[in-house]
Amino acid sequence: QEEAPVTEPCDVAQVLAGAAELLKVEMQNADVHLTVAVPDDLPEVEAQPGQLMQVFVNLMMNAVQAMPHGGDLSVEADTVARSAYASAGLPPHSGTEVVRIAFRDTGVGIAAADLSKVFDPFFTTKPVGQGSGLGLSVSQGLIRGYRGTILVESDGRTGTVFTVLLPVPLPAEVMASA
Repeated sequence: QEEAPVTEPCDVAQVLAGAAELLKVEMQNADVHLTVAVPDDLPEVEAQPGQLMQVFVNLMMNAVQAMPHGGDLSVEADTVARSAYASAGLPPHSGTEVVRIAFRDTGVGIAAADLSKVFDPFFTTKPVGQGSGLGLSVSQGLIRGYRGTILVESDGRTGTVFTVLLPVPLPAEVMASA
């Protein structure tokens, strides 16, 4: 039985802003234009802020690396009914809503054959020495620890979308951990 990570309510917009700040120079150098859209009323999620930032940095860095000639990375967050992702294999949670954070790049995309493997430990499409392939596997592990999941979609040509889903805590749970 794994111990649940020590979590606290996290402001997604704040964590995203921190991740963007960390990667500012990389993105400028790579000619990647970042847009972040987070609604003001987005609920907080239960996570460990440093780890959540690590996941966001990882997803943004992957997007930058997928756009060697520059491009656009858009990050959009919203709240959706959990039932919309009934088939996504979300870990059990009593909440009825999830916060969805979509990282959409205009890069080279991921080949269909590789899509199912992107979360496998050590799987990487990067040249030797440019990535351990651990990033997505570790990221997925962290997000699943928060009873969420990461999904990936790509047509293999016009970019990729990584979607982080995190449960919206129930008011009772927020009270209990306060």
